[in-house]
Amino acid sequence: MKFSKILAILLFMLSGICGLIYEVAWSKYLALFIGSSGYSHMIVLATFMGGLALGAFFLGKYADKIPNQLQLYGWLEVGIGVYCLAYPFIHRAFLRTANLKCSKTKGRKFFGTRKA
Repeated sequence: MKFSKILAILLFMLSGICGLIYEVAWSKYLALFIGSSGYSHMIVLATFMGGLALGAFFLGKYADKIPNQLQLYGWLEVGIGVYCLAYPFIHRAFLRTANLKCSKTKGRKFFGTRKA
């Protein structure tokens, strides 16, 4: 087998492993929000499957016309990776904004207990 084929297979495996890791991480974030890990896993799995379906529906006809589909896949993975690295910062900014807005109205935090 050529080196490029072995590298492509290893990168596909790494992509799948990272996808599973991110699925668990997002489930944990969501469990903090809704309070149930079972429901959070269900929502994350449905979101993954829905994202695959929407991506196939909207980009499937264009992806077949692109000459280097492996390069397209690589760029999509890079975009997903950048989003995943930025997600904790986005999440913290959302929590700060939500807590600030809710604390001004009722003296409660959006996530968590009453203010001391």
